[in-house]
Amino acid sequence: MAADRFSRLNCLSMSDKPTSEDILLGRIALSSGLITRERLDECIHILEQTAGPATLGDIFVERGYITENQLNNLRGLAGRDDPARTTPPAPAGMTESAFFGKLAIQEGLVSAEQVFECLESQVDLEKGGKSRQLGEIMVEKGYLKLGDVSRLLKLQKKVVMRCPNCGASYTVSDELARRPLSCQKCRAPLEVAQRLVVAGSEQLLTPGGVSDTILGKIFSGCQVEARIGRGGMATVYKGRHLGLNKSMAVKILSVSVKDPDSIDRFVKEARACARLEHPNIIQVYNVGQKFGFTFILMQYIEGHTLAEILEHKGRISSGQSIKIVREVARALGFAHHAGIVHRDVKPDNIFITKDGEVKVGDFGLAIEMGSFRKTDTISGTPFYMPPETWKGDAPDGRSDIYSLGVTFYTMVTGRKPYEGEGPIMLMEQHLHDKPKPPTSHNPDLPKGVSAVIMKMIAKHPKDRYQTADALLADLERVEGGREPEADYDEQDLQSCRFCGNRNSPMAKRCSACGENLGGAYDVLLMDNEFQCPKCRAAVEVGARMCTACGLVFCKKCHTAPAVKGTDWCVEHQPPPPQVGQVPHRPVRRR
Repeated sequence: MAADRFSRLNCLSMSDKPTSEDILLGRIALSSGLITRERLDECIHILEQTAGPATLGDIFVERGYITENQLNNLRGLAGRDDPARTTPPAPAGMTESAFFGKLAIQEGLVSAEQVFECLESQVDLEKGGKSRQLGEIMVEKGYLKLGDVSRLLKLQKKVVMRCPNCGASYTVSDELARRPLSCQKCRAPLEVAQRLVVAGSEQLLTPGGVSDTILGKIFSGCQVEARIGRGGMATVYKGRHLGLNKSMAVKILSVSVKDPDSIDRFVKEARACARLEHPNIIQVYNVGQKFGFTFILMQYIEGHTLAEILEHKGRISSGQSIKIVREVARALGFAHHAGIVHRDVKPDNIFITKDGEVKVGDFGLAIEMGSFRKTDTISGTPFYMPPETWKGDAPDGRSDIYSLGVTFYTMVTGRKPYEGEGPIMLMEQHLHDKPKPPTSHNPDLPKGVSAVIMKMIAKHPKDRYQTADALLADLERVEGGREPEADYDEQDLQSCRFCGNRNSPMAKRCSACGENLGGAYDVLLMDNEFQCPKCRAAVEVGARMCTACGLVFCKKCHTAPAVKGTDWCVEHQPPPPQVGQVPHRPVRRR
C-alpha cells in the first residue's frame, strides 16, 4: 500500500493535490532521510483529504515530523536554480545557512543529503549553546575545502569578520563590512578575517592558498600530481603511472561518504565503465581502496568538455555538431546493447580531446535496464532530464536519446530548449511545453537537422528514435542531402503557391498537384516568357515585376533583377558623375 502511494507521488496525477511543488519537496525530504516512506504515505493521504491551500510541507510540520526550520531548508533546496557567478540575497523565509547550502549544491560541491546532515549538526550545536557557521561544519566533515567556502562567500558578496577579543566569527555583506561593527558577545570592534580557520583543526587558508593531502600519494602505481575537478561525492586528480610513464585520471571518493549505498554507487560506476570497452567511452583501468580512500583509475583526457567549448563559442556549426552527436550516439548505442542506461547525458559529461576525439564519461548515475524501481529517487540534471524521469518511470535507451537531443539543440542554437527558473518550472516545461524548433533560433540551420533534433526530444518515448542505430541512420541521410525519417516542423515546410499544400523543404514538386515549388529546375516557357531568377516562375517579357515573388527587373533589359533603390541591374547601372562634373542631362531638340 505504501509503495502504491509513493507511485502516485512519482506519477503526476490530474488532481490538484499533491502539486508539482509537493512532489519535489516530498522526494527531497525522503532522499534526505527527514521522513520515512510510511510517514510520507500518511501525509499524502491527509493532503488529498484536506480542503484549502495546505501543502505537503505544512502537513509534515503539523504532524511533528519536521520543524519549521527544516521546512524552510527543504523549500530552499527545492527551489534552487542554475549556478551563477553572483547571487542575490537569501529569499524571504530562507535562513542564511540554508541559502549557503543551496549555493554549495548549485556549484556541484556537495549533495542535498550532505547539506541536511550539516544543518542538523548546526541545530544540535545551537541547542547546546554553541554557534557555528554552516561552512565551518561542512569543512570539518570533509564535504568542503576552505577554498570552496571562500569562493561561495565571494559569490554572495560576503566576508567573514572576527572578534580579536573572544574569537567569535560573523558572516556579513561587503557593504556592511565597511562600517564599524561590534561583537554581539563582548562588544569589541570586529575585524575582517585575513584567513579562514576551522575550529579544532590546524587547517588554514590564506588568500590563494591550497591544502590537499592526496597530492603525492600513489594509487595502483599512479602518483597523484594535481586536482582537476570536484563534485558532490568525489574529486578527480591528474596523475602519472610510474611504470607506464603515462598520464591517468584518479577519481577518489570523499572520506565523508560513509553511506554503503553511496560507496556501492561509486564502485558501480567503475564496473559499468569497465564493461564498456569502446573508443568513444572513457576507459576504466582499476578500482580499489588504499590509504582509507576508495578510488577509480581511468583514462586521462587532455582536452575540454563540450560545456567548456559551448561557453567559449556560444554555439557550434551544424556539421561539427553532427559529428559530435554521431560519436556520442555510437557510445550510447554500445552501452544500451550492454543493458546500461547512462541517465546523465549532458555537455559536462562529453569530452573532446585535443585530437578531436569524442568521449563519453561519468557513468555515476548509470543503471542496468530492468533494475529500476518505482520508488527510486529521481536522478539526473534538470535541464536534460526526459519527461519519463520526471514522472518516475523506468528509463531506457530512448531516455538517453532525449538528453542527447537537448544537448544537440544547445549545440546548434546556443541555448537550451527549456530554460525555466528552478526545477519546478523545468519539470512543467519538459512534461507539457513544446519547444520552438531549432531553426527559429538559427535560421541557417539545415531543416533536416532541426527535424532530427525535434524527434529526439519528443515528449513520448515511442515518438523518438527507438534506438541509437536509428538515430545514426537518420543523421547519415541528412549529411547525404536526403530526406530524414523525422517529420519536419510546420514552420519549416514550403507551401505550393497554386494549391496551398504543405510540402517538404527538399521537395521540388507539390505532392498534391505536381506543380513546381520554386527550386532550381527548368520550366516550360512560351516564346514571350522568361524564368524569374529568384523563384523560377514564368514571367512575361517586358514585365517590370514578378507576380509570384515581387522581384523588380531592370528598366533596360527587363530580365535581370534591379539593384535595390534603383531601376537598373548591376550591368546597366549609369556611371557615377566624376568630381567637379555636372551630371549629363539629355537636351530635347525642337
